Amino acid sequence: MIDYFFSGNQYIQVSRGDTAPGTIAPGFPAPITNWGWGDFGLNGIDAALFTGSKCFFFKDAVYIRVTRGVLDTGTVDEGFPRPISDWGWGSFGARGIDAAMWSGDVLFFFKGNEYIKVRGADDTHFGTIDPGYPAPIKNWLWGFFGASGINAALYSGSKNYFFSGNQYLQTSRGMEGAGLLDKGFPKALSDWGWGSFGASGIDAALNSDGPLVPPPSGGFRGNSNYFMHANEAELNGVGITIHVDTQLASSKHGWSFQLNCWSVRGSLFSTQWQQYVIYSAGADDSNVNVSIDSWFDDLSEQDQVINTHNRLGSMSHIAITAGYIFQIFPHFDDQSRIVACRFIMTDEKGKTRGDKTINIIGQPHAKKKGKATIADCAPIAFMSVDIGGEYNGQLANFNTGAGTVTYTANQSLVASPSFPPEPTDFDAGTAESGNIIFGQLPQTANTTISQLFQVPLIPPKPAVGLAVDKARMPAKRFARPPLPAQLGDEEL
Repeated sequence: MIDYFFSGNQYIQVSRGDTAPGTIAPGFPAPITNWGWGDFGLNGIDAALFTGSKCFFFKDAVYIRVTRGVLDTGTVDEGFPRPISDWGWGSFGARGIDAAMWSGDVLFFFKGNEYIKVRGADDTHFGTIDPGYPAPIKNWLWGFFGASGINAALYSGSKNYFFSGNQYLQTSRGMEGAGLLDKGFPKALSDWGWGSFGASGIDAALNSDGPLVPPPSGGFRGNSNYFMHANEAELNGVGITIHVDTQLASSKHGWSFQLNCWSVRGSLFSTQWQQYVIYSAGADDSNVNVSIDSWFDDLSEQDQVINTHNRLGSMSHIAITAGYIFQIFPHFDDQSRIVACRFIMTDEKGKTRGDKTINIIGQPHAKKKGKATIADCAPIAFMSVDIGGEYNGQLANFNTGAGTVTYTANQSLVASPSFPPEPTDFDAGTAESGNIIFGQLPQTANTTISQLFQVPLIPPKPAVGLAVDKARMPAKRFARPPLPAQLGDEEL
């Protein structure tokens, strides 16, 4: 990702990941006049905000809106600068703000020892302040850090950064809550390796991901998320990591984290759809299971290839505690076929609660007599992460929860709200769903992409059918076999 940091009348451009300090681009620091804002911000700015194809910059009681991509400085929109009062915040920030941050469905603005949360804003709409705001900055649970205010805030995929004076914090959080303060913070700003730039602090930080991919046509929900692909090429080196940053609690039908995968149309391989799932043993059970399910090109049980389940381990509580990490890593052979999958569960203290690798070859074949062979393994070209009920099309009812999904692959991934034209012979998605929403992703391609998810504080509007296509029918994972006790100790 590309980030910009501003200090006085200078700025730097940094290429970095979610957590690494990154590398300053050649030719920086550079004068802020390079942005072509005229007299606005000539000696520095107070805050910067990314919303997609637009960026906002704030100085004292005025702001500008800029249309730009990832690397270009862009063009100031006609009619700007404008007064901050346009945003409709009342007395909050009337004379200026200290920091701003994009956070998926909501925006945060900071001034002194208070902040506001704004919902429904986008490139051209101001949104509305949530009830109960302004609120004290101490709600973020940072201790003494930033008690009187912060200088800058930065969305950074699976992490957020907050800057105050010559120190900074790193947090893990979803869209709306405070999340978790990572261990060892605050730290010295000098860790970023910027030399004399910003040695005493920075004024503003800007995540610069560029335009966002539109949501699926019916909106985000548990079984309606983006499809990740590499321009329809076969994928390998795929993995997902799910960080739970706010306790995820389900009061009905448990929960499941699903990696759903599709092959390309016309594939010579018989298996067309594959599911790799970590799921609860029930809403009132702390045991956690894993499954591998795959199908030919039909939704019936008769066309199921693999339906195997195993126990992964147990959690310390029935609800998923903040700080838990779940990982799914398919194993690929030299023809990019998935031949096995590793499932890992780590608790909030860093202890491994479960680590299972299940081989596909040798599993009981769900249709034919005998065992699965290499002929039942297939490559994938599309994948989607879904969060829902534990099994059989169940809808989970989550009371709380937030976090991030991080996708990785050897190829650069892009997000699509729907399949490209006729990409696959298996025209279906998962039926398990829940009251979860996902965050938008940028159009830029990357080998590592992080996405926010959240149990919405304000319920989303109900959607009919799968959002990707009204013609697509959801598929259930058919009833699982009993799990013998010994499966907790042996690999299949």
